[in-house]
Parts: sequence; C-alpha cells; structure tokens
Amino acid sequence: MLLHTRKLRDEMLVKRMLNPRRLISKNVIPFFQLVAVLALVIIVHLLADSVPGGKNMRRETHDADARTENGPHQEKKKNEEKTILIWSPYGRWNKQDWARLFSRQIAGQCPHKCKIVYGRGRMESADAIVFYDVGRYPLPKTHPPEQVWVLFNMEASTHSTWAFPQESKGVFDWTMTYHRESDVVTPYGVVRKRDQETKDSGEHADRDYWAEKREEKFASWMVSKCVTPSKREDFVSEFQRHENVDIYGGCGPLKCGQRTILHNLKKEKAQSDCYKLMNSYMFYFAFENSLCEDYITEKFFKALQMDAIPVVFGGGNYSAVAPNHSFINARDFESPKALASYLRAVANNSTLFNSYFKWKRDYVVESGFPFSPFVCDLCSKLHLAPTEFSKDRNSAKRTEDGRYADVIKWFSTVSKCEGGNNTSTYL
Repeated sequence: MLLHTRKLRDEMLVKRMLNPRRLISKNVIPFFQLVAVLALVIIVHLLADSVPGGKNMRRETHDADARTENGPHQEKKKNEEKTILIWSPYGRWNKQDWARLFSRQIAGQCPHKCKIVYGRGRMESADAIVFYDVGRYPLPKTHPPEQVWVLFNMEASTHSTWAFPQESKGVFDWTMTYHRESDVVTPYGVVRKRDQETKDSGEHADRDYWAEKREEKFASWMVSKCVTPSKREDFVSEFQRHENVDIYGGCGPLKCGQRTILHNLKKEKAQSDCYKLMNSYMFYFAFENSLCEDYITEKFFKALQMDAIPVVFGGGNYSAVAPNHSFINARDFESPKALASYLRAVANNSTLFNSYFKWKRDYVVESGFPFSPFVCDLCSKLHLAPTEFSKDRNSAKRTEDGRYADVIKWFSTVSKCEGGNNTSTYL
C-alpha cells in the first residue's frame, strides 16, 4: 500500500513538471526571447555587411556625430547657406559696390547658396571673409582654422593696394583677382558666343561701319593717369608724330563732360553724348597702365562694345579672351610709326575696316562686374572642402595648413610685370 502511494505521488510530480503551461510560463518563454534577440542582432549585422559601404556605417555615423560636435565650420550640410563677410570697403563705397560685385549671388542666380554680410561683429559666424586694400584696413587678430580668408584685389602688382603690413604674411587662404592662377578668378570682362536665339544675323552682318566714320575722327583715348609703369604715354607721344590721337580726360586737352575715363561711360543710359563721341572715332586706344600677365581691364572690354576698332597695349593675351580679328595690338608692331602706318591703311580701306566688326554677329561682350560663373565661384568653392582645396592649389607656395606663405611674392611672380615697377611689398 505504501509503495503504491509513493508511485502515484511520483507520477503526479512528473506530470506537473511536464505540464506545457508550466513550462511556457516559467522556462520556455525567457529562453525563446533570448534566442530571438540574438537572431535579430545576427540578421542586422549580416544586412549591414551586404550593403555597399555597410561595414563602415557605424564608424561613419560616429565620425559625423564627432564632426558636428567640433563646431559650426567643421561639417555643414551640402546645401546649407554659407556666410561671406565683407571686411573692408571697396573703392569709395562699401555695400553698394560689393552688392554690385555679388549681385548674381544675392539674386539667387548661382548654383550654391551664400549670404553676403557686413559688420565685423559677424566674424565668428562667417565661413569666409573677403579682404581688400589690406594696407589700409587692419586684419582681425585671430584666424579661426576653419574660416577661409580671401584676398580680393583687381589691380596689377604695380598698384599701391599691394603694399601690405608684415602681419599679413601667411594668413590668406585664397586669392580673388583677375589672374588665371587665382583661386577665384574675377576678370574685368568676358566675351561669349551668342545663343542661337539671339544670334544677330542682321545689323552686324550687313552694317557698313566705315561709311559712318569721318576722316577727322581718326583715333581717341580717354585717360586719367598720365605717368604709368607701362610708359604708354611715351608710346602715344611718339605715335602723334605720325597720326593724330584726340586725348580726353585728365591727361589731354579735350574734355567730354565730366567723364574722364572710359569706364564711366554708360551705353545703357540712352547713349550718353560722351559715349556717342567716342563711338564716332575709327579707333580707340585701350592702353593699360601696367604690362602684366592677364591684366586686361575694362578699357578693352568697353572698347569692344563700341563701333571703333580697339587698339590695345598691354601684357595680357588678348587673343585668349577676344575673337580673332576684333582688335589691333600695338605691341605687334616694331614702332609707333609702324602702327600709325597700318591704322592709316585700315582707315583707307572700307573692306579691311569692316572686317574688324564681323565677330559681333557671333559674339557678345559683357563688361563690368559681375560675371557668371566667376562671381559664383567663391560660393561654390566654399560648399566643397575648403581646406583640401587650399592645399591642392599652388601647393609649392602654401604652408602646411593650405595658406599662402607669401601672397605678395606669389602674385608678383605670376603677374610677370614688365619694367620692374612692382610696388607690391610688406610695409
């Protein structure tokens, strides 16, 4: 009887232990939960490894978080608006001329977003600072490593604006000049092909420019600087021994209202009387004050827009920026006398004279700031990797952090100005 009772008790105990509800409630569920979690982790890792670049996902995410924590300049979204601070006035004005220079950027016509701001109190939040005439306007005392300092200058190295204080050595990241070797190129003008829709097949194709001229209106020149590094005044003086040149402005006997230089003439304003006067001549002398590489100023591009043949005198490669047979280069002739003889031959031959205007059918001239994409280029480069860009540019002239070791020496070297009249120096 006792053995039978014990057997029944043992059978009941086994049944209770094997009860499915008891197993699920106390042992099986926790076990399956653990298995499920481990399986999920394994699946996630397998998926990550199967995606291109997946093995680096976690590391890249961590790096992005770290960059964000390092400051506002370290990592910005690709399309986020950049801030460009204007540090010093440009010419006689400040906001007006800068706003004209960056007008396409301000109007949203550039591919990247940048905000142009003024006021030195905004320095800390600026992605880039643009400096002009460094000799007159002191630089900031500190240069954040992530901030791009841009040296802007449209003058040749012979100009006084290239005289810098000693503390400006090794501080500039980028240059913004007319020279092709600059980080941001800003030419005085551009000549581009006409669009098919705007191609002029009428006026310029059949127009007889020669018939509109008078013999007494041979050549003109508007000039305000009378003594220059290029010694253009000596060339013209010798030229006048053979042919006449009417000189307007501060260096000649003739006046044209209050206009002293061609740059001030506004064709758009109902053809000003002064513009009409310059337009009536057969030739216009677009002579530069300095003979430096790439230094082709508004004098030339304004002259191209006129109905007079530009006669150029400069150190730039005019054939690289203007159509063939659109100008006459004075430096192609062995002497002012030889040039005078050729101009007289052109003036006496209607076919030869008109041939210097055939290019106008296919090309159009843009003169004065700003030019797209050039003025947009500063903003576009800020949206790239500024530090890496600096190190790649002119690496032999830069320090390890990508800045110009000696920006004056660099610009004087690439400018290749003739005559040894460089005034660029450290004060």
